[in-house]
Amino acid sequence: MGGLLNAERLKIYLCEDSSAAEVGGGRITIAQEKKRGRLKAQSIEGEELDLEAVEARVVRGNIVRIGAGCRIGLAEYTQDIEIESGAVVEQQVRV
Repeated sequence: MGGLLNAERLKIYLCEDSSAAEVGGGRITIAQEKKRGRLKAQSIEGEELDLEAVEARVVRGNIVRIGAGCRIGLAEYTQDIEIESGAVVEQQVRV
């Protein structure tokens, strides 16, 4: 997807490699289906983020969980961040 994928509640279950320029919304969940697939995005922004197998330049949210298989350049959060074992976050900033 070349543009913005936006919804108040968004659940993406990956079964193959996918990409989106930008993902935005309220509560965003991105997870692997049967341990397959990855999502590549420039940015992901929402109130609550629950990410797995995501490669993104920037993620922004109030409450952010970065799960296994993620590779994030910059994670910005306002309330709480959880980074699981197996995830890579180059920089995290509380704003």
